[in-house]
Amino acid sequence: MIRTREPLEVDRATLPTDGTFQRIGVERRQVFDIQISSVVTEYQAEILEDEHGRRVVAPFPEHVTVKAQYASGVKIHSVYMSNFQLLPYKRIEEHFADQFAIALSTGSLYNFNKEAYEKLAPFEDWVKQQLAKAPLLHADETGINIGGHRKWLHVACSPTLTLLMPHDKRGGEAIAAMGVLPECRFPSAGDAMPARPKLRL
Repeated sequence: MIRTREPLEVDRATLPTDGTFQRIGVERRQVFDIQISSVVTEYQAEILEDEHGRRVVAPFPEHVTVKAQYASGVKIHSVYMSNFQLLPYKRIEEHFADQFAIALSTGSLYNFNKEAYEKLAPFEDWVKQQLAKAPLLHADETGINIGGHRKWLHVACSPTLTLLMPHDKRGGEAIAAMGVLPECRFPSAGDAMPARPKLRL
């Protein structure tokens, strides 16, 4: 958050003339707003050349690998809008174009989500381990539509952690693929689907 101060001084010419005034403090009022803008950082690597034509170029930061690229702020914002706010790619593209004058393609948005998915793999494994050790686990599923096809969205959750996984199947195959209930050593709560009691150990 960016915080700025705007000092407001009393116009001394307006003070009553029958008293002596001195500063004793300030009265504060705050106005909250947002700033919507894009930030472009151009890295200029110095080039040195000797009398023999040999060149030495200053190294770029490790994360700067091509002539033009998107920084983490763009990626984080787009992944948040796609996965948490559940906006379609077209709406996200329009948002970046209208508000930031940044042109994002559907391919870029897909790659941002893919990168986040891959980087979250260790966290997903940790969540599965923690859920398998939870004293009480809730499990359920519901039908969803993905690309015009019927899928099943499976959930396993504790009071603090939630794991969601789409799958073609509803029963034991999907539950095993999720990798939580087969490892669970405590009771689980859910509906009376026949596949679940077989997995309780």
